[in-house]
Amino acid sequence: MLEEGSDEADEIGFTARRIGVKLLTQPDEHLMERLTVLEQLPDAGADGIEAEIDAGVEVEEHGFAGEVFEEDAVGNPHLAFQRQHSHCFNLTIVPPLVQPSAATPIPGKTGFDGAAFLSYTEKVLVENPLNEMYESYWGLSAKPFENTPDPKFFYASSQHQEACARMLYCIRSRKGAGILSGVFGCGKTIVGQIVLQELNQERYRYAFLSNPRVNDLDALRLIIHHLGVAHPPANKADVLIVLEELVTSNAKEGRDTVILLDEAHAIEDPRVFEELRLLLNFQWHDRFLVTLLLFGQPELATMINANKAFEQRVGIKSRLEPMTLGETHDYIYHRLRVAGQEQPEAIFGPETISLIYESTGGIPRRINRLCDICLLAGFGMQVRTIEPGIVADEVQGLAV
Repeated sequence: MLEEGSDEADEIGFTARRIGVKLLTQPDEHLMERLTVLEQLPDAGADGIEAEIDAGVEVEEHGFAGEVFEEDAVGNPHLAFQRQHSHCFNLTIVPPLVQPSAATPIPGKTGFDGAAFLSYTEKVLVENPLNEMYESYWGLSAKPFENTPDPKFFYASSQHQEACARMLYCIRSRKGAGILSGVFGCGKTIVGQIVLQELNQERYRYAFLSNPRVNDLDALRLIIHHLGVAHPPANKADVLIVLEELVTSNAKEGRDTVILLDEAHAIEDPRVFEELRLLLNFQWHDRFLVTLLLFGQPELATMINANKAFEQRVGIKSRLEPMTLGETHDYIYHRLRVAGQEQPEAIFGPETISLIYESTGGIPRRINRLCDICLLAGFGMQVRTIEPGIVADEVQGLAV
């Protein structure tokens, strides 16, 4: 049997929340009419599955209550609860018009224990393509608000275009070092991806470090690894020799070496900054052999300014700010169009976008998270427009 607070019970609860089950804030008097409990075990006795739910009150206490989907045209339930003992609730999601196949074991017909139910729950979730239904419902070919730096969804606002242009100028003009700073979630990483994507792969060799929170030796070893050395040496002197040979060889073959460190504000060891500065000593008489780009949160600029010798080598600086209301509007519509929706204004109206902007401060990562969960909530409620009320509810749930 699953026990309250056990790993298995927690996993089921997490799975339910992950696919968008919205917790009830008040008991729903219609809950019994909108839920179907799976078949009760024969001869289960007091320790078996009880075939009733007390209007969502006890369910809510353990986080398994949901704003359930309506029944479809043929009466199939979209959401089913099971209750085990009086304190542990197990959840199975059954999407519209999709029932478990005949081959799927149904608890109550084939025997039941905690492990079997967990396996059954996972099987139903895997077999029923909620992601595809979510996308199909909104007329999408892909999820438009994933928080990954996918260049396909890049929104070229004026400030993002300028940041890209400045970093590319720094590389192509061999200006030594460039700094891009901005608050978390404002698009620095995707700017880096766009910049690297724009480089001619024959002319440039680059290393992209997404986690530079290491000591000085490991930072150098990571750099040469990303430049193509499968097994970097352990000794610092050997690492520096290999790095100099790589950079010099690239230059002789007409290639430039670019090193981009994302999340550079996370560097804790000041010796890392010193090693990075010394990389800029790889020069010929007329140019730098290495271009170094550092991207990070606003404190990065303070850290660089504290190292005067390094700061003097920085040829280009740029900064990203949160988006304006107009940019937020264009950003949301742009991502929906890229994902295949030809009428994004039918989904998010002006009032809704204003509330999204106010709730997220115009920060793209927050916008993505809120828009994604709003689309999921709208799918669950079978509405075709995301009204401000849905946004307000989800803001409260996410504490954006």
